Amino acid sequence: MRISSKELKRFHLEGKLGEGADSEAFAATDADTGTPVVVKRPHPTLITRAQHNAVERRIARVISLRERLGDKLPHIAKMLAYTPRAAHDEYFGDALGEQYTVVVEERAHGIPLVGSAIDGIKRHPIGIPQNIFAVHPVVPHAKRGRFSVARDVLEVAETFHNGGALILDMRPQNIYFAPANAKITVIDIGGIAEERRADRRKPPLDPHDFYLELFKWYIPHSRPPTDAAEYRRPLGMESVPMFNQNLDAMIRRHTEDPCEPYDTSALDILRNIKARAYPTIQAFKQDFTPFLTLLEARYARLSECARLTQAWHDALNLLTDDYWRKFQFNPGDLTSYPVQEC
Repeated sequence: MRISSKELKRFHLEGKLGEGADSEAFAATDADTGTPVVVKRPHPTLITRAQHNAVERRIARVISLRERLGDKLPHIAKMLAYTPRAAHDEYFGDALGEQYTVVVEERAHGIPLVGSAIDGIKRHPIGIPQNIFAVHPVVPHAKRGRFSVARDVLEVAETFHNGGALILDMRPQNIYFAPANAKITVIDIGGIAEERRADRRKPPLDPHDFYLELFKWYIPHSRPPTDAAEYRRPLGMESVPMFNQNLDAMIRRHTEDPCEPYDTSALDILRNIKARAYPTIQAFKQDFTPFLTLLEARYARLSECARLTQAWHDALNLLTDDYWRKFQFNPGDLTSYPVQEC
């Protein structure tokens, strides 16, 4: 729904939720319905320097895609409204002096799989949700079991691909996880791209780039930690821009610490990704689905059960800290992960 700057005032701002390199997000409430929402705009630093045109193009592309696909997008935060490019200084209480687009979306339930980098500098345990719910689900969710995050992220990519779009940048910061029902909500789909063939200037871009992200951020490449402190640090955040470098590092880790048959399956898939050998997403799923079954079996028979589950629950308990209260999250939801007897 397109709205004017005047109509934007119905969404009462309540404070900043977070910021990234490209954008800034605020918690707000829809005065007409009482519903919690999120208000987003390009980052003020870019706006004041008149350097936000690239962000505006991505916003326009996402709005167009959302309007075309409608409610067919699973696990995506719904867009409630957006404005045309205009000056919104009065609404935000600043004086940026430039025109930009504002988008209003439903507010996701749960917590981000990885908190903001700024919060990490402040020593908050920003990597715990990614580690305990996605990468190392030592204790399964009571109903959805293990590795539901990887399955849901793949479903998002498949839906976009069927709609003619390639979704990338599905990093954990862009995904919220609700522990009560183990469901995800993607809060940023700005990584929409078009597939391309390789040429003299650029490498190819296709679903294999997404498969790399899936393995980098949501699949384990080592044993689960035996100390809760090791769960605090997010995984895969290091900057390695080259497609082959990322894959070579993953292949090396599985080769150095083999654990048959899990590593054999992982190596086969990673090598196919590197060779860009999957003709369709369905072909990738035919390998990935049995791979997840092997992975689940591995986590079900962990040899150091008592030590590993204790570390996992100790990390889970860190989610009761005040830091997580600013999100739509109730620590009581953590009861969906019962203590296991070993």
